[in-house]
Amino acid sequence: MVSPYKAADEPEIKFPGDSAMKWYTRRLSLALRDKGVSITVLTVRRPAGRRMFHDQGVDVRAVLDSRPLLFSLSLLREIRRLPQRTVHVQHELYAYPSLFDALILPVMIGIIRFALRKHVVCTVHGVFPPGAIDAAFASSNRIAAPLPLVRVAWWWITAGICRASTFVQVHERGHVGVLVSAYSCRAEKIALIPIGVDRQKHPQDGRAENAILFFGTISARKGIIELIRAIPEILQRLPRSRVIIAGDVPLRLRGVLDIRRLCAEAGVDMTRVVLRGFVPDLEVRALFASSDVLIMPNTVAIAASGPLSLALGHGVPVLASTAFSADFPDAPGLFHPVPSDIASAVVRFFSDERLRREIASYWMNVASQRTWDRIALDLKAAYAIFS
Repeated sequence: MVSPYKAADEPEIKFPGDSAMKWYTRRLSLALRDKGVSITVLTVRRPAGRRMFHDQGVDVRAVLDSRPLLFSLSLLREIRRLPQRTVHVQHELYAYPSLFDALILPVMIGIIRFALRKHVVCTVHGVFPPGAIDAAFASSNRIAAPLPLVRVAWWWITAGICRASTFVQVHERGHVGVLVSAYSCRAEKIALIPIGVDRQKHPQDGRAENAILFFGTISARKGIIELIRAIPEILQRLPRSRVIIAGDVPLRLRGVLDIRRLCAEAGVDMTRVVLRGFVPDLEVRALFASSDVLIMPNTVAIAASGPLSLALGHGVPVLASTAFSADFPDAPGLFHPVPSDIASAVVRFFSDERLRREIASYWMNVASQRTWDRIALDLKAAYAIFS
């Protein structure tokens, strides 16, 4: 498996904007190990870290060079040495050491598959049509290149991955349709296998107020601006409530988003808003235990949500925007990602007990279908089918 992975002695998520694929890949690898799959993870080496170590039975080799082109060349060299017949690539644009290596990924997959005669699986973590790359998208992601060039590059990477891989994996049903319609990927080459859920039980903390949680790496596409503009109305209509914004803006977006400034401009009562910033791994459990609902006001849903998986694992219900309607069309409580609808959705959740039970029941059912045990079995079966 080719992916970012934690070093031997570091947490899975180390700093704001750190790749959540480290968390995902570790969970997936350990689940596959439990199903008898031999896993070797190839990841970028770190200056002070061990180059090779074992993580509870998973063989981790931090041997890939992070310099442009040398990354791809070292990847080919290591894959050629390994005995496994299946290579599983975790693909997310910002996980690559350089844009160059991302652009030649389809070529690399073709070489691995046809020259080295390996089966190549690629999980596409970000799925959206080229037309979605507009001026607002470029601005919020600090993309300076001309939009037509960005669209062509993204089409080349995604369409090339679809053609070169033995099969591709996506996490949500809406992603299947996008790959087929926007990138001409054959539906029979796509495996729909969601992110797994760690089911955990913990008591609520017995607080008297309602707690609304926004969690994860902060970017404009996740609806944080719209949520902040909705907070004054939420706090006014729900006097016994508070909003927790847990997460931070990654370094590459620090000049675009300033959460405190946005709160000041919206007139938010900061005595009832908690800005947690980056949340270390060991504090995530307590954070969800102190929350009544996870709010996901995304304006665009281009990737499966790690915060959603964590919320389901901790038994916290979810209020999601219509950006997720292709993935969860039957989810109760969907709202448009505009401030007035966000506020109304939150108020309905806390004032309508029947709706609250319906939302909780829906997401409990989703969680029951997405255990890591089940995900590992589905992926192991996909490996066998396509090999």
